[in-house]
Amino acid sequence: MRHHRLSATATLLLLVASACSDSSGPKIGPPARVEVSASPTAVGVVKNTIGTFSVKVSDAGGQGVSGAIVSFSANGGGGIALTPTSATSDASGIASTTVVLGTLAGPATLSASVSGVAAAATVTVTATAGAASKLVASPDNLRLNAVGDTARIASLLQDVYANTVTGASISYVVGDPTLVSVDGTGLVRALRVGGTTTVIASIPGQADTVTVAVLAPGSSPCSGVTSPVALAVGGMADVSGAAICLGGAVGTDYTVVAYNTSTDGSTPLTASILATGVAAPPSATRISISAGPLAARSPSGEMTNESLVRNESFHLGLLERTRTMSRLFGPARAARTARLAATSVTTPGRFAPKVSYTAIPANAVLGDL
Repeated sequence: MRHHRLSATATLLLLVASACSDSSGPKIGPPARVEVSASPTAVGVVKNTIGTFSVKVSDAGGQGVSGAIVSFSANGGGGIALTPTSATSDASGIASTTVVLGTLAGPATLSASVSGVAAAATVTVTATAGAASKLVASPDNLRLNAVGDTARIASLLQDVYANTVTGASISYVVGDPTLVSVDGTGLVRALRVGGTTTVIASIPGQADTVTVAVLAPGSSPCSGVTSPVALAVGGMADVSGAAICLGGAVGTDYTVVAYNTSTDGSTPLTASILATGVAAPPSATRISISAGPLAARSPSGEMTNESLVRNESFHLGLLERTRTMSRLFGPARAARTARLAATSVTTPGRFAPKVSYTAIPANAVLGDL
């Protein structure tokens, strides 16, 4: 009886010890959500730091998940720098990166994603142009024909990354105020005929000059620009970095194609088309300036597509399809080997590979079969 009583006591102690060692804390599951914890400054100047982008990784119950790998990326902005681009969530589930804006003014989207979590956390930031570093006044030459004629000078301000700078006050100064006048918007008006002068557009530290001629009666509209060019129907003239003056009869139609040959994205294109004695063209013939650029600039100034963001689900899908098809590789190789080993005959349906490099003539040209 004594031995039986001791065994029961030992069993009771073991059960109590087991109950005391069991953890009663909540279980933290795998990552289920990624949410913005802290956003950087919404608006900043290009190539400037705008603060920290932080996210919280949590499980289905809302508890922070530590040790999760968070990938940060940017879409747009011309090369936004994120440091680091990948971070591990801390004990509270927080991961952060520092944001430095790129070279392209405009909105951009910052994203934080975790493998296995469908929705990424995103914020939108906007970059504004930097200080004006370049002033371009166009056209280079203005031609007015009579007293009272007007034409407007278009002045473009850009920062060092070719972003348009707005809001700056541009002043205009006329070399000969007896020939033409100019107002604060760049509108030039002829005061007399028979003379040439200059109009200087400027801001502190930057200036550009436009030559203005008020033609004497009977002068060619091409005077002081270039020799007039007469094109036959179907004719074509290519002008690069210069001016062309077309003298056509009444009712003559022209098609003008302006294109920018710059490959680095930093040189703007300015084209002016002036006609004497004609009305303004209908707006339907011109592309709206809101159309936007065809591509975005990279940090080096080269033209490139927007920043790419890895599509994790697409990547995993490719891997899964590869695993599914891998069992077909062996039979496919065997079938190909058998077909290549077949006797080369002309029987329809029989595979007969044949090298034909030597049959290609030396004088082959584009379009030959």
